Amino acid sequence: MKKTELFMLHHAAFEQRNPKHLMGIYADLQASVFAVIQQILQTIVADGVKIEAPQYYIDKETNRLIIAEYVDEKGDRRIIKDIEAHPLFRPLGEMLSRADLSLSDMGMTQKVLEAEEDEMGKLTHNKIAQEGVDEFRQRTMTLLSGMADNIQRANKQTNDDPILIEYQQEGGGS
Repeated sequence: MKKTELFMLHHAAFEQRNPKHLMGIYADLQASVFAVIQQILQTIVADGVKIEAPQYYIDKETNRLIIAEYVDEKGDRRIIKDIEAHPLFRPLGEMLSRADLSLSDMGMTQKVLEAEEDEMGKLTHNKIAQEGVDEFRQRTMTLLSGMADNIQRANKQTNDDPILIEYQQEGGGS
């Protein structure tokens, strides 16, 4: 999407006080953020939470790389390693906090888990009865039958939007 098109969509949405014009853009943005978070998590899981690197030095006389090692009490040679946390932890934490996703927000703290366990043993006499499959199917069919009218009404509103029409006439859209 071009910068001018993004600008015009945002301008139209704010001018009309209607953020629905931006839903596609922000849905793509949200999906991209979660895809990046998922890739970071997969990389950390694949690599492990710690990164080990052998310590080394360069011999000044021979100009050779030498791995630092020692002999343990059993007589085995051991390589001395630097151990660090995975470098993707920091960007992951920053992304989660910027997206306002903490463990408590996602319901994954001990307090939330204990509250759910307490709820499991209670009777459900206070709760609303769940609908059956037939009722759900009937309700879905009723909603879908009115969907064509809703789509036509939405298309008419979009086609009658003066700002969008002006924008498209100036060559800024399809």
